[in-house]
Amino acid sequence: MNYVGRDNSSDGPNGQAVQEAATLLHLMIRGLVDNPEEVKVDLVEGGQSVIFEVRVDREDVRRVIGRKGRTADALREIMTNLGGKAGRRYLLEIVEPLERFSVVKS
Repeated sequence: MNYVGRDNSSDGPNGQAVQEAATLLHLMIRGLVDNPEEVKVDLVEGGQSVIFEVRVDREDVRRVIGRKGRTADALREIMTNLGGKAGRRYLLEIVEPLERFSVVKS
């Protein structure tokens, strides 16, 4: 996992909570996808919020989002609850790979 922005990962119980939440998210997503070695979780910390940016293989994006976004919503709900327990706002962002969109060059 990569940390972007303010790295509070070693700042007492809150930093430990962020690391544990990132590890849990990483393990949950690895269980959903066909290419678990491609799962990457980046953290962007700022103030009272932490954004968990999830990147997966382009073929696995649909598995992480799920039908009608239900899987993504469930993951977001888990992260929101974990953030509430830690006294911070945890946000989940699923970052789609750029290769997924076709680029037309003229």
